Amino acid sequence: MFTAWLTDTVTSDLDRALHYTHLWGLDAVELRAVGRPTDIAPHVNEEKLLRRLREAETPFAAVRPGLFEGPAADRALWMNEAAALEETFAFCDRIGCPLVLASCFAPGLPADFALAAEALRRAGAVAARRGKRVAVCNAADGLAPTGALLARLLQEADHPALAAAWSPADAVEA
Repeated sequence: MFTAWLTDTVTSDLDRALHYTHLWGLDAVELRAVGRPTDIAPHVNEEKLLRRLREAETPFAAVRPGLFEGPAADRALWMNEAAALEETFAFCDRIGCPLVLASCFAPGLPADFALAAEALRRAGAVAARRGKRVAVCNAADGLAPTGALLARLLQEADHPALAAAWSPADAVEA
């Protein structure tokens, strides 16, 4: 087991994030925004990112590009996000990151579970073609706030390239 953190929850400045990673004794970073808040992975300065991470001897734990944060009922939105996964996985190949983190969608109706599962199944298919995995995060304010609901969502999606990224804090809050 190793510890990692989503750096832009504190700072989007890469140098400060790496400083805090080492100061706090963490092993790796999750990548979402680096630089300006609009610079979301995979749309970041790869050369600078890789150089600084090599210098700091800090690996990637995962990339978190903001997938599936909207409502599952918005099919056009998640289909576009699923289509963009190819670009995200190509970025992961270039930076040596094996895992993409995805959200569990915004809260919705019980029928939204089937739509969310379909979206995740598509994401799993893209991940499997690339030899990668997608881990779905539960969220207190999401469609799957608890471990049990996240497990149900993943069971309904039923794809071997999908995994859970369970947050005990979000589950307790929910």
